[in-house]
Amino acid sequence: MKINKAKIDYLIKKLDEYRLENRLSYKKLAEQINPGIKPGTVYKWISGGAQKLRDINIYHIEKFLKQKGVIK
Repeated sequence: MKINKAKIDYLIKKLDEYRLENRLSYKKLAEQINPGIKPGTVYKWISGGAQKLRDINIYHIEKFLKQKGVIK
């Protein structure tokens, strides 16, 4: 799966907006996305510390945002 940087940036921005609007900690957000994702990983995504997101994580972020109605 090849996703361009602009799409990844968009997904991360929407993920952070969802977190803030719903007053979720990184831990709670990580649990909602996928129980196997660590809170520190979510923090790195949102803070820009993650140099490259794995395809599987991009998939789960996009799936989560679609399920929550944040994106179509």
